Amino acid sequence: MHLIKVLIFIFFFTILFIGCKTSYYKPYQIACQQTKIKPSQSSDSALDNYLKPYRAKLKEEMNVVLAVNPQDLLKKLPEGQLGYWMSDAMKWYADSILKQPVDVASINYGGIRIPKLPKGNVSIGLIYELMPFDNFIAIIALDSSGMQNFFSTISRSSGWPISYNTEYGHDSLNILYWHTPKNKDSFYLAVTDYVALGGDKMDLFQNYQKRYTSVKVRDALIAYAKHQKILFTDQKQRIKLNKKNDRSE
Repeated sequence: MHLIKVLIFIFFFTILFIGCKTSYYKPYQIACQQTKIKPSQSSDSALDNYLKPYRAKLKEEMNVVLAVNPQDLLKKLPEGQLGYWMSDAMKWYADSILKQPVDVASINYGGIRIPKLPKGNVSIGLIYELMPFDNFIAIIALDSSGMQNFFSTISRSSGWPISYNTEYGHDSLNILYWHTPKNKDSFYLAVTDYVALGGDKMDLFQNYQKRYTSVKVRDALIAYAKHQKILFTDQKQRIKLNKKNDRSE
């Protein structure tokens, strides 16, 4: 019996000693080397040959000349001719092609992706650079209050390029204090679907009826360039702010 107690004591002492023992780890140096994997020339050639006809076709399509631009059209606020031309294109397309006359068309400043449309030939590829996004034309039905809210909102961003019916202003529209035409309280505004959905801080359209068309803004620009043949937008001042606020890129 005494022997059994001694053996049990030795067993537990051994376990305790092993459990409290500090473990030491010895580091080893592992040799490694960097190997660059180079694709075989045959694979590159095969892929290049496969894509070659597609590249050629795409280049041919992008190089198609739509019109001639007699002067640089600049991206600028509040009086940028590039933005005015794009807004004109949207209004023309809604009025003439969609047969949905609009009172005002506007392109948001951030949606203009190049600083200018240069003088010379205007190709399809250049229009893709100007409007690379697949934004669609949206038409919003507004009352006079909604129209004033729109003008007031864009005035806080130095104004946006707009195109409007000439009877709404003689020389320019004072977008801070816009006067509703007599006997009229129903207006149609053409913008991109991005803006209609609240983009660019335009959450004021939530309670207004909207029509989302299937026409991409880019396609409207292409159609307008073809229609004009020689690009043109008038040089007159379209909007007026009560403070000096001019910005360009």
